[in-house]
Amino acid sequence: MYKKMIACAGCLAVTAAASAQYISGFELIDATASGVPLTGQEDFYVPDGGTSTDVLAYSYADNALGLPANPEGGETFIAGSGPGGGTFARAQRDFAFTGLLKRLTFDFAVPSFGGTLPASDYIGSFSFQPSTSAQFIALLSWMDLAVADSYRLSFVVFDDAGTQAPLPGLVAGPAFENLQPDTWYRVEIVAEWRERRIRKVQISEVGADPVAETPDGWFLNGGALGTNPLPEAFRFFGGGAQAGNAVAFDNMTLTCYVDCNGDDRRDVFDFLCFQNAFDQGDPYADCDADGQLTLFDFLCFQNAFVCD
Repeated sequence: MYKKMIACAGCLAVTAAASAQYISGFELIDATASGVPLTGQEDFYVPDGGTSTDVLAYSYADNALGLPANPEGGETFIAGSGPGGGTFARAQRDFAFTGLLKRLTFDFAVPSFGGTLPASDYIGSFSFQPSTSAQFIALLSWMDLAVADSYRLSFVVFDDAGTQAPLPGLVAGPAFENLQPDTWYRVEIVAEWRERRIRKVQISEVGADPVAETPDGWFLNGGALGTNPLPEAFRFFGGGAQAGNAVAFDNMTLTCYVDCNGDDRRDVFDFLCFQNAFDQGDPYADCDADGQLTLFDFLCFQNAFVCD
């Protein structure tokens, strides 16, 4: 009880609008079984460059990619499958990135490889844009191009001096490898733009218990002391050097970490939400990312309450 009282000291007096957020299950977009362009829907667009094709919006029922329904996915999802030959599927959306401590979640699934083996990388990614900003990339790549029957989720991050990890990036732990095609997974990433580092990543099959990792020394572009500006957009990417790669996304949230209940406010109900997460052993409640749930997580949450 003592730790809970400390965490909520004065919280009744605090009510504020959360910083800019994006929350979407892609349920309000036009979609068909064969796919329709995402461009123009929910403010998505194809970025400039001449090497991009549209990410498409699909209905789960009888979808052309043959993906099973996401257990928590509603009726629609989006997916990118570049045709190869240097053209890739991309969808970008501008985002008013004012918050310092952010919680990013999204569901993803990779359909069985649809091209001629050996496959080519990369399958797909999520990134913040522009590439010169304080950003990182969550990147999907095949474990073995010769068979393309499992894949990994790795992270293109930087060390404290700003040196990029070699592609395909760093893997947070075994749970992020040997992922299976035609299966929906959920990833959560907590990043601190004030400290310019990734504090925590976790993964699970949708509906299952997550496996959380607290990587050491994972920084955003520019490193610990970098001066790279905040991102201005986020991007979905799909496709490899040849045809056959595709990746689907659903249920994306990009929110202030301390908006625990996701109502776009910061108030006493977020403290109660955090307390419940702590009591249930939810990895979300490991605010200080030390791998343990302690009093210091309550203090971390309170200190992070100003998200702008």
